[in-house]
Amino acid sequence: MLVERTIFSNGSFEVYAELPPLDLVRVKQTHSAIIRNTQEIFHANELLEGDGISFDYQYEKNVCIVTADCLPILMLHDHGGFLIHAGWRGLHKKIHRHPNVLEHNIHTIHVGPYIHGGSYAVGVEFVDYFGQGPWLTSIEGQWYFDQAAWLQHDCLNYFPRAKMTTSQLNTFSDLPLHSFRREKQSCRNYNVWRPK
Repeated sequence: MLVERTIFSNGSFEVYAELPPLDLVRVKQTHSAIIRNTQEIFHANELLEGDGISFDYQYEKNVCIVTADCLPILMLHDHGGFLIHAGWRGLHKKIHRHPNVLEHNIHTIHVGPYIHGGSYAVGVEFVDYFGQGPWLTSIEGQWYFDQAAWLQHDCLNYFPRAKMTTSQLNTFSDLPLHSFRREKQSCRNYNVWRPK
């Protein structure tokens, strides 16, 4: 089931609440800081470990990452882009600042549905991981983390000319999206870059 579609000049970012009937290029996601390219994935004999996929606009395959509450991040440049899975571990490892990403002039960043800050309770150690700022709030002794707010803050320093947009959908509260924190199951949302 298609939940959300965002159109860009060279393709679209689509979010499905179930496996879509499409041929998909994927990686074995492990909350790493590894980004694979589509050619490397295509020629592999097995599913490669990684949490990001780089692609160019001439590559006519659908690229997919899965998420539950983590951020699905699309980063576009003039010749292609990156589709990245980043939860707090990926953000802490700075996957969005992978050397392959930094060598491109990123002009567009889009974050798909994720668990929003008011729904994402975390421990006080997140202050050490991400520093204090509007991405961390404490309500009656419980800390809450807004992953997208921290990403936006960090991207301002590294991609100052990039236009950033964020989905308003919250995986924790917006059905039919899946949320590990809500469901405690392994169901996932499929985030797909579909080239034109």
